[in-house]
Amino acid sequence: MRKIVPIIALAFIRMCSPSFAATGENPQSVFLARLGCSKAIIINGDDFGRTKWSNEGILNAIRNGVVTSTSLEVAANSAPEAYKIIKENPKLDVGVHLELARDDAPGNEFGPLSPLDKVPHLVDEKGLFLTSIDKLLPVPGDEIAAELEAQVKAAYDNGVDVTHLDCHKGFYHTYDRKSLNPTLKLARRYDLPIRWTGRADDPMLVKNGIVTPTRTFMIDMKADYENKKTSLISNIQKIKQGEILEVVLHPATGGLEPNESEWRKRDYRLMLDPDVKSEIEKDGVCLTGYRQLRDFQREWRKRNDAGK
Repeated sequence: MRKIVPIIALAFIRMCSPSFAATGENPQSVFLARLGCSKAIIINGDDFGRTKWSNEGILNAIRNGVVTSTSLEVAANSAPEAYKIIKENPKLDVGVHLELARDDAPGNEFGPLSPLDKVPHLVDEKGLFLTSIDKLLPVPGDEIAAELEAQVKAAYDNGVDVTHLDCHKGFYHTYDRKSLNPTLKLARRYDLPIRWTGRADDPMLVKNGIVTPTRTFMIDMKADYENKKTSLISNIQKIKQGEILEVVLHPATGGLEPNESEWRKRDYRLMLDPDVKSEIEKDGVCLTGYRQLRDFQREWRKRNDAGK
């Protein structure tokens, strides 16, 4: 059985614990204490909404595997189907997979949610998203900010209880201010945690009251199955006391072309592998999700703001 801490347990622990605003501890440690855990893992299935196969694989990996959250490509072709799935499964833990460039797989053709005259540098001659983040370097910052905001707004407008923000192709992880600043602004406005590959105590995060996992590990999509499995189990075993690890992968039951299909199906199979479940339980790691981290962050900010 999955050792995932239910939200009701988090609420009970909150009532029985002292105010974390006054503890002087880092938020990750306080969050873990609230869960009653010494270490935890968030397993996020990226690319919800990309294809029907991603939708199917992610949903089943949450229901029957160890995936605890997902992130939605709101501009992608199968986002309408994803919205329907979310409506039918309101407890799904869904963030927004912010996107400024698409993959170049056959049929993966879609453009920004913003009017094209507002984001002319984000698209090609067909009005589709560019396929490389390198091409984003000359894009004006106001276009990037407008499109990111449009994507978050679309998720909320379609009834998604957004739990976090992350990004496709890792564009803000380069610390490019044109994309990072609007991402942080959106995270603060909507009081959402974000995926982060730097230090969890980065001053930019602290300043904005954003709580993130301690460490992020992305499974190599193109690796063979045994290498995927070995690297995942190794990272589970390496989770330290007081650490929250986010694992990122792309489970799907198929893909837009043969290689992609095989890569994504390996991720899907991995999430249903009993050895992975067993390792998590054996190492005493709590499975948690971004919704719980988001709810904690909101109280963390409220208490700390009140103490200023």
